Formats: sequence, C-alpha cells, structure tokens
Amino acid sequence: MKRGLGRVVAVLVMLAFVVVADAPRAVAYEALPGVKLVAEGDPNSELWAVACPATTQCTAADGAARVITFNPHAVGSPAPVRLPVSDLILRLACPSTTQCTGVTMVSGEEVTFNPQSPLPTISVRSIASETLEDVSCPSLTQCTATGYRSGKEITFNPQSGATINENVIIGTGNLLGNISCPSLTQCTTVAVPSGSEGNGPGTTIVTFDPLSPAHSSHVGVQRMRASAVACPSVDLCTVIDGNPGSEAAFNPTVSGKPGLVHLGVGASDVACPTTEQCTAVGLGTETTFTPGVPNTATKSAFMPGPFLSVQSRAVSCPTTTQCTAVGSHDEEVTFNPGPPLPAPPSKCLVPRVGKNETLSQIEAAMRRNHCTVGRVRRVRDHRHRRGSVIAVSPRPLSRLPAGAPVSVTLSRG
Repeated sequence: MKRGLGRVVAVLVMLAFVVVADAPRAVAYEALPGVKLVAEGDPNSELWAVACPATTQCTAADGAARVITFNPHAVGSPAPVRLPVSDLILRLACPSTTQCTGVTMVSGEEVTFNPQSPLPTISVRSIASETLEDVSCPSLTQCTATGYRSGKEITFNPQSGATINENVIIGTGNLLGNISCPSLTQCTTVAVPSGSEGNGPGTTIVTFDPLSPAHSSHVGVQRMRASAVACPSVDLCTVIDGNPGSEAAFNPTVSGKPGLVHLGVGASDVACPTTEQCTAVGLGTETTFTPGVPNTATKSAFMPGPFLSVQSRAVSCPTTTQCTAVGSHDEEVTFNPGPPLPAPPSKCLVPRVGKNETLSQIEAAMRRNHCTVGRVRRVRDHRHRRGSVIAVSPRPLSRLPAGAPVSVTLSRG
C-alpha cells in the first residue's frame, strides 16, 4: 500500500532484501530508455503515481503536487504543472485521456483535471480529514477513494466534487490500502491490522458496492501482507504482497479464501490489462504472470541502470504489450512485459507428512508439489507435539489439479 514517507521507507528497506534468484526470461525483453520527468537535482523529484489511459499518453505525479503528462514513446521535455492542493498526490486514476483524478497523502483532498491542460482544474476539495490511500474511477462521474485509518470509503462525483457515499467498510482497527473498481457497483480493497504498517499478520480483502456499501464481504488471507490489488473484471481480482512475494487471485463475488501463488519477488503495485495477464513492479524488477496460475511468472530487471536500484511505486499497463512504471527515481520506464509463461501441465501431488513437521514446512512442501494450503484446523492430540502437522486431506500422494488446496490438521498438544 502507498502510505506516508516513513511507511514507504520501511517498505523499501524490506524489499531491499528480496533477491530475484530466477534466471531472466527466455523471451525478448523490450524497454524504452528511462526518461527523466523532473529536472536533475529537484528535491521533489520522486514520482509517486502514474496512470496511462492510452498507449500514447501517461500522467505521473511527483513529490511537489505536480503532474507531468507525456507520450511514453516520445517523452521529450514535458513541463510539470503544480496543482492547487496542499500536499503530494499519492495516487492517480485516469478514466479517459481528458480526465484524471488524484488523491493526496495528508490533507484528504481530491483533485480532478484535464491532463492535457491541467489548469484550471475541474474540481478540487477536501473529502476526508486523513490520508487518502488510493482512488479508482470506473467512469467519468464516479470515483471511490479509501481512507487510510478510518476504514472509510468515499465515493464522489469528480466532475462536481459532490460526495455520493461515505461509509465505514471495515473496523477502525484496520488500515485500508489500494482499491480497484471494475464497475460502478463493485469495488475491492485491502486492509492490514492497525499498528502493523503492512507488516502484521494477514490481510483482509473487502468487496463492496460503493452505491450501497452496507452490503460488503470480508475475506481474510493470513499468510499475506497485501501491497496492491487489481480487478480486471467483476469476477476476477488479484492481490500481491511486498514480501515474500505472493499473489492471490479470486472471484470477489464468491465466498471462500483464495489460495496463494508464489511469485518469488516482492512488489509494490500491480496492473492487469486483461484477465489473463498482470504485471507487478518492485525493487528494480517487473513480474508478469497469469493471475491464480502457478509457475507462469516471468521476471525481468528494468533497463537501463537507474531502475535497478530504485523502488517502483506505481505501474500502469494500457495493453498487454506496454506498461509504464515510475518510482523513487525521477524517471519513467516504459516496457513490453511480454506474455506470462504457459500454464504448466504439472499436477498437485499431496506431500507426505514428516515427523513433527510444522505448518511452514508442509506449506513449503506443497509449494514444491504445486499444491496450496487450504483449510487449517487444530485438534487436541497428546501424541503429537503442539503445532506439528497430524494429517493432510486428501491423503498423501493424491494427485489433484495444479494449485489445488490441501487441508491441514495441526496438533494443539
């Protein structure tokens, strides 16, 4: 999740220890040279957000509440335009080439503007008294933002600035993060426990109707610390984490916990131009994968040099062959992510249970065998050490579809 300066620094430190061990993809990797969007030496040169409503137009926001609109194929020297807001723009959404909406880090403001001619703005006003963590705009007249600490969603008309709805969708002991709204009546956001700043135990996925948010669903994913969510359709969303590098794809209209797919590298943002392809960006890398399908991820380091040592904060992919990323450097990089790997024909082979095997050990074994951990239950059993695995279901050596969930029974001692 994109948070305050201190929170971002913490994420950068955590991701600096992630090592991409996989070999570079075998397919051709195409990247345009990184291009500076802010003048050299500018103290506010860090880029925080990017949105590309077309292959020939992107808009980025920097640390001084300035927006820069450019053609990623011929960047040139675009002039940053300072918008009349109180602090930096944390996230952007551009439902068309002539309308973008941004939300601010501290002041709780929304600003809507024409990226081709940002001033005067279409609307600017305070819609919350806290950090607005993200914004998603399924249409020109409807956007939904998430309040970081209040647990609120704020739905508004960006053209008039009028609030449509403002409701608490999760308890105040949680911190709301990224949001994705594939339709006017459906949004999905992620939350982590308060005080964890993204490093606590688990993530809660919240799906709701922004026009009637009382009807919302909550799903917990205990082994994930979500950093971003993207929903390419109303029946498919994917959530990624920053560390250790997992992805969970799910149908937000159906109850049930999603299984985790190991990507092998942490990420801070994700974009899904189709239901068959998503691209996540992190510390100098991009990872492209088929949501929910194990062993389809391909990884590449950004080229040329500067992006190898900086954190990519945001990515936007108008098509499956073009993405643009920005981050803690003053450059943008546009690249062809290439297709994900074909889904492997491998099956899930339920692993045997070793003596005194722990949940983390059986989970690692299942990953190697193309399975995922499903329901975990705990029972009294004095014959087994507390916390050790007693049994799995289906029984060991059963063959299931790749990524199938396997239930685990643990001993309470």
